[in-house]
Amino acid sequence: MMSDRKLFTTRTNQEYQLTDLIDLWYQLNKHICQVLRFMPDEMGKRQVQTEDLHDLRWLAEDYIKHLLHHLHQVLDLEPVAYS
Repeated sequence: MMSDRKLFTTRTNQEYQLTDLIDLWYQLNKHICQVLRFMPDEMGKRQVQTEDLHDLRWLAEDYIKHLLHHLHQVLDLEPVAYS
């Protein structure tokens, strides 16, 4: 059975044109890059709570690894491990 979250995401994404979703994804990631580029070093040391306690720099690096993992899946490139 599909979870409520997955069902919502699936239904919501079906309402968008593929090009709009790609553009949204691109713009969001572009904005994240800008924020990270200009983030002061001290801010990167701030603690964030995921399943464990990490600093913001770790969270940004983890996001990039996760992003590359999915890009390789979508573009049918050699798999990139994400753990």
